[in-house]
Amino acid sequence: MRRIIELQEEEVTRFPGSLLADADLLALKRSRKFEIEPASVLNEHTLGLRSRGVVGSIPIGEDLMVRVKPKVPIANLFGMLEVAYNLRSFRLFEGETLVESLDDIYERIVSILARRVLDRARKGLYRSYVSEHDELPFVRGSIDLVNAALNIKRGIPSVPCRYQEHTVDVDENRLLYWTLHVVRRQSLRREQVRADLDRARRVLSGAIALQNFSPADCIGRFYHRLNDDYAPMHGLCRFILEQTGPTIQSGDRSFLPFELDMPKLFEAFVAGWLRTAGLANLIVRPQHRSRLDANFQVQINVDILLCDGVSGSPVAVLDTKYKLAERPSDDDIYQISFYARELQAKRALLVYPTLLDVPFRMIHGKDIRVESVPFDLGRPLDVSGLAFVDALTILLTELPKT
Repeated sequence: MRRIIELQEEEVTRFPGSLLADADLLALKRSRKFEIEPASVLNEHTLGLRSRGVVGSIPIGEDLMVRVKPKVPIANLFGMLEVAYNLRSFRLFEGETLVESLDDIYERIVSILARRVLDRARKGLYRSYVSEHDELPFVRGSIDLVNAALNIKRGIPSVPCRYQEHTVDVDENRLLYWTLHVVRRQSLRREQVRADLDRARRVLSGAIALQNFSPADCIGRFYHRLNDDYAPMHGLCRFILEQTGPTIQSGDRSFLPFELDMPKLFEAFVAGWLRTAGLANLIVRPQHRSRLDANFQVQINVDILLCDGVSGSPVAVLDTKYKLAERPSDDDIYQISFYARELQAKRALLVYPTLLDVPFRMIHGKDIRVESVPFDLGRPLDVSGLAFVDALTILLTELPKT
């Protein structure tokens, strides 16, 4: 039976020092997901524990579960997932945002994927032509002349042929089948979700090969009018595969290991929101990488780079900071100023998930304008998103002061 510790995101929770054994503390340190304040006389022998941006149910060691409740409303979490995984236009989560518990999010997403697969199977799975090379008792497609001549010489009564097979056994469907296969090994609690999942797997089994896929395989795929409804399903596959790891196994159904890296989700969410917001004459480049020296040894990774839509030259560097702060730290200011200077952008913007007590603005060096801009996750996303884009537009169109 697992022991459960509950935390609140961004808050330090204190426990009696005797609650956790040395093995538990070692496992917590190795996970690198928590800040630990050891018990001492100064804190009345209580242990302090704080999440490093991770929310959800995180298994630690063999019998410890740490459950971190998010500070973001659950409805907003669904909205962030929609935008970050490019699912918003498909209305995947319509009617699903009444979920009140973080634990239910993963199973709801699995349920949505299974129902989407079943719906597509009823209409007919996507088919495509695949090149095949086989030896047949009859001619199909084109003949492999060299191997055909060798077969005649050897007395083999078969014809080597190259042909196109119209089949459902293509990567679009293999990706769905692999994801459903991975999910079935996990501890799903709701009987209806398990039933839908088993039905979806049976629909794909037999005709679809079981092939290993990674979350990266879900990105950058080509869609057209015959398979455009696969895009949101592959987005769900990416989310599920990213949440799957060696600690998520079948067994005790009283919990489901599930975690969200909120800083990464916030970064992807802001980038996705800007892409769909349609900033006038600007190109949004998330996760921009740039080499700084001729030998390509030094690289900087920028969360979001805004470029001029005509010239392509950098306009502003955006760095998302998923944390509470009264003002930006010196390290954050120096880092984003360095990025802006190296990329020759005049504006460096720090994006926070809540309003700062006082909006931050300064000139770093001679001409780099460092400013804060909030995307308040505590309010409805449509309201906060509109305010964020308006504030960003004003900052980018302001003339520099001389």
